[in-house]
Amino acid sequence: MLATAGNESALALPPFRGLSEDDIEEWLSRFEKYVTYRGFPNSAKLNLLAVLLRDGAGDWLDTLDNATKNDWALMREAFRQRTYCSGNKQIPYGIARKVPRRALNNI
Repeated sequence: MLATAGNESALALPPFRGLSEDDIEEWLSRFEKYVTYRGFPNSAKLNLLAVLLRDGAGDWLDTLDNATKNDWALMREAFRQRTYCSGNKQIPYGIARKVPRRALNNI
């Protein structure tokens, strides 16, 4: 029996807010270890990721097309690249989150 059995809060993942001081690679590494431990299929990984992305990161998620949102490999790569997709153009997330969404739609 695992030492954490019955104490899932010890393994709970913190939300990811997409702040400039957030370490995406560190958070994603912890996320991937957790979902591997839990044996989650890709669909469950996508669902959990959607729940854990908050604030600016949640806003970023809302900008992605459905093909990316429904494919774990595409989502993981988009998350690592932190890109905001506007039509066929990609804008680094750090810049995109400082610009109103309607302005990005006109690019």
